[in-house]
Amino acid sequence: MPRKPLRLATCLAASLALLAPALITAEPAHAAAKRVRLGNSADVSRGSWSGPAYTMNGSGAVVPATMGKAIDAIRGGTGTLDVVVLAGSAPTSGSATPECDAVMPLAGVNSCTTWTLTSRADGNNSAANTDIRNAEFVYFAGGDQCDYADWKGTSLQSSVKSVVARAAAQAAAARVTTSTARSCTTPAAAASPPTRRSTTPTIRR
Repeated sequence: MPRKPLRLATCLAASLALLAPALITAEPAHAAAKRVRLGNSADVSRGSWSGPAYTMNGSGAVVPATMGKAIDAIRGGTGTLDVVVLAGSAPTSGSATPECDAVMPLAGVNSCTTWTLTSRADGNNSAANTDIRNAEFVYFAGGDQCDYADWKGTSLQSSVKSVVARAAAQAAAARVTTSTARSCTTPAAAASPPTRRSTTPTIRR
């Protein structure tokens, strides 16, 4: 009889040991920063540009007419340039690069690279920052604007500023879900996309 409690305790300990890994792996893993490039694999090399130029679209998607005008303004109507799209979340359906799909057919585009960065740490991703600094046009895809605000103070913020500083362009579309149109715990940044979430236009800087 005295052995029964001990056996019960041993079985319980064994069960907990088996459950522990399951409990640990149940935590959702953070998706790694993802890069998809369309167009030319080599960046444009050019000494001067005619920007900066800005386009702020409230439709929740790339507007070809206004995007084309901004691109022409930056390149001075000649040559081509490189575009980088920054997204805080992956598209919920369809293409993995909806913004670049719309940008690539426009005149004067050499390449379009989409970076999906889902954490603050991704703002310090060296490859993403290199692409941004080498671009002539930066477009914020959108979604939850608090995701973008979380990049404040990272290398990404400085990289975007460097693009504007060298007379290029920073662009932002405006689109946030009603549920995400709220105050963030970190200072607001830029944001918004096509099929990435819903439709409340806001203004970014």
